[in-house]
Amino acid sequence: MATLFQLQRLFLSSPAFAVVGASKNTSKYGTKVLNWYKQRGLPVTPVHPRESELEGLKTVSSINELATPTQTSISIITPPAVTLTILQSALELGVPALWLQPGAADDAVDAFIKEKGLQDRVIYGGADGPCIMVQGDGVRAQLDGVIAFSSQTAMEGIPQQTTQRNPEEEAAKRAQEEEMRRDVMATVLEGAARERLSRISLVSPERSKQIEALLLRMVQSGQLRGRVSENQLIDLLEQMEDAGEKSQPKKSAIVFQRRKDPDDDFDF
Repeated sequence: MATLFQLQRLFLSSPAFAVVGASKNTSKYGTKVLNWYKQRGLPVTPVHPRESELEGLKTVSSINELATPTQTSISIITPPAVTLTILQSALELGVPALWLQPGAADDAVDAFIKEKGLQDRVIYGGADGPCIMVQGDGVRAQLDGVIAFSSQTAMEGIPQQTTQRNPEEEAAKRAQEEEMRRDVMATVLEGAARERLSRISLVSPERSKQIEALLLRMVQSGQLRGRVSENQLIDLLEQMEDAGEKSQPKKSAIVFQRRKDPDDDFDF
């Protein structure tokens, strides 16, 4: 059976993509996934039974209308009952790979995938399953032979631009980056871990940004396969502090240290 990373590479190696579950509501994850493809310049077709256009892209009413279904990977962000019907059609059409976003699968979907032998073509999990907006850039980077991204490039998924933007474009770009950052952190971190990171950002915004950048690098490298708990976040913070202390140059001068009060440490 293929590993998760092999499935993700298969999925993102397709020459075309489709998204089932996008809508006019830009706050919904279906539309966010569609924009993930669009922002990266990937050829993507939204599938919607009623809308003729979504996010400036021409739609098809069902995956049966895709131009080249055998060369199109499909992202699915739908209720499990709808997911099941899409999987049935995808099997008949010979769709090479499908990525079910968290929440799109249930026991019936799992049973269908196993019954039809689709484990090597379908990426899925439970509520904490793989998310293309979190792991997609890391997989694409390895497919392209890229060793590392800056945290900003990882969020955008495109090379950093040197062209000048007007203030409105810059503001829109920053808002888009912030929304993507929140989406990624919401997917990567468990609830208690997100709350702790929020408290850290109130005490030390710079430390919070460092943690987020490290989490992004871990996602890109495939080190994160599940969500990060509060205890894991605490361990990560301690490792960062230990690494910072070791990197400090040693001084030969004698230093007198006063006894620390409990209030000297960050209170998270």
